[in-house]
Order: sequence, then C-alpha cells, then structure tokens
Amino acid sequence: MQTSKTFVAIGLCLALLLVLIPQQAGAQKKKDKAISTGKAAGIGALLGLALSSDPLAGAASGAALGAAGGMIANQATKGKREKKAAAESAQQQEMAAREQRLAAYEVEMNEALQARQEAEVAIVEAIGQDNWEGYKALRGCQHERASALAKVGATSNDSVHRLASVWLEAMTAVDGKNSQKAQTTFQTLAERDPEIDTVQQASLATDQAVLDMRSERGEIGIGPCR
Repeated sequence: MQTSKTFVAIGLCLALLLVLIPQQAGAQKKKDKAISTGKAAGIGALLGLALSSDPLAGAASGAALGAAGGMIANQATKGKREKKAAAESAQQQEMAAREQRLAAYEVEMNEALQARQEAEVAIVEAIGQDNWEGYKALRGCQHERASALAKVGATSNDSVHRLASVWLEAMTAVDGKNSQKAQTTFQTLAERDPEIDTVQQASLATDQAVLDMRSERGEIGIGPCR
C-alpha cells in the first residue's frame, strides 16, 4: 500500500515537472505552447496512474503520450491561425488591387473626358458654336433644330463658319431624304467651297459625311432616325 502511494506521488511529481519546466521559456508564444503541452502531459500522467498496473511506468508513459497529444493540438491550432492569416492577407491584397484598378479607371475616364472637351473646343473653333450644336441635333435625329441652327450659323461673321452651315444643311437634307433641298445645297457647295468642283463631288462628300454621322449614332446608342 505504501509502495502504491509512493508511485502515485512520483507520477504526480513527474506531471508537475512537465507542467512547470516549460513555463520558464522566454518568448510568450513558446511559453503558451509549452504550458499547453505540459498540461496535456499532466493529464496523461494522471490517466496513466489510474489505468496502469505499474503506477510509475503508467505515469511516465501517460505523461509522454499526453505531451505528444498536446504538441499535436498546438500544431493544429497553429495551422488554423496560419490559414486564417493567409486568408486575411489574400483578402487585403485583393482589396488593394481593386482600389488600384478603380483609381486607374478614374484616371482613364478623366483623361478621356479631357480629350473630348479639347476636341469639342477645336471643333467649335473650326465650324462655329451654332453649327456644332446643329450637328449634334442632327446626330440626335432632330432635323428641324439642325436646320434652324444651320441658318443661324449662316449669319456668322466668319466665312468658314458660314460655309460649314451649308455643309450642315446638305447633311440634314440627305439624312432627312429631302432630295430637292439636297440638290440646292450641293450646288451652293460647288460654288462656294474651293475644294469642291462639281455638284456630284459635293453629293459624294455629303453622303460620306452622313454615313460617318450615322456610325456615330450607333456608337452612342442612337438608332436610325424615323
């Protein structure tokens, strides 16, 4: 009986030593891991005492098994932490990449808007504000408004702008299938535009301009005029 108690005491001492010794580690993470392993070893030792016919051997082997189980549990917990950290890192990288794409898209859109504004300024300088507004009206299938703005453009003090109003009238007539009006403007173009020699040349040039404008309609989502 006395021997049994002695073995039990030895087993408990082994368990306590396995708990206490790892607690002297310096780093906090290592300390926590050692404490967890030591606790598992202590529990293993107690189970070894209870279940083994040889208390000392049971305590020692139980402590070893408990310590091994504690190490496995620590590794599993470490693996979960690493997976979680990796998932969080991947999410942060994706968010950063998304923000970069958004910033690049905003820069691209701003550059495109600036280029469009600069192009419009150049067009207005070339053909006049009224004719430019008239062209946009024609592109939007507003033929009457386009014709009215062309007439306003014809009163400009700039001779180039006045000539541009004739081209606008010609395009409006062709797009609106007004052949009589178209022929009149073709004749005017042949007389006033130094780059146009004949009515036929004016007709071909106008047809091409109308085709280009209709292509623009499709690009900005405007269907054929009715």
